[in-house]
Amino acid sequence: MIRLRPASIAALLMCLSGVARAAVVADFVTDFSSTSNPSGAWSYGYTTSLGGSLSLFTNMLDRSGAGDFRYDWNTGPSTPLVGVLIPAASASSGILHPGATGVYADARYTAQSAFTAYLDTAFASGDATTTDVHVLLNGVSLFDAPIDGTTPTQVFQASFAVQAGDTIDFVAGMGSNGSNQFDTTYFTATLSGSPIPEPMTIAVLSVGLGGLSLARRRRVASQ
Repeated sequence: MIRLRPASIAALLMCLSGVARAAVVADFVTDFSSTSNPSGAWSYGYTTSLGGSLSLFTNMLDRSGAGDFRYDWNTGPSTPLVGVLIPAASASSGILHPGATGVYADARYTAQSAFTAYLDTAFASGDATTTDVHVLLNGVSLFDAPIDGTTPTQVFQASFAVQAGDTIDFVAGMGSNGSNQFDTTYFTATLSGSPIPEPMTIAVLSVGLGGLSLARRRRVASQ
């Protein structure tokens, strides 16, 4: 049996936990702001092409009523919009509604630091919805799917490394029918992750694991 001193075990566990532990980094609904755009890591806006330049909304509309809270960022008219619905008696969700003439609603997350991201997102019909939904990393598509009567919900989960300044966009377009009428699309987006370890952390971990391997070889050789 290979025996390690408690202090050695504790040091290795600390290194491993720093690499592997994941915590919630961003949640669209929890982080949503009805007063600032951008707000922290999130920006609310629209693009005229998928992956195109983001234009920020400047108008906030409060649609709250009957115990529900709803806030929409938009251009002044009601669509396109990015918002949040906080019902009194059910789960909260984000809202994407595309504009006319091919305008995409876009909720953008900008990474504040480097980390390994674990993305959990879902889209769902909020009306007689016929939209196309997307998840983009730095403007490149990770996920594309329709929301319509046949597929009223879509779920996407993925893991990938991001660097500070990388963008992740959650997008809805008008879909295959070419109309943005009744195209309310609900969505949730949660990013969990663990920081990418600094070179010194990796070096310490490598030395620790190397010591385990050496101890194991010595133990086998002595038998």
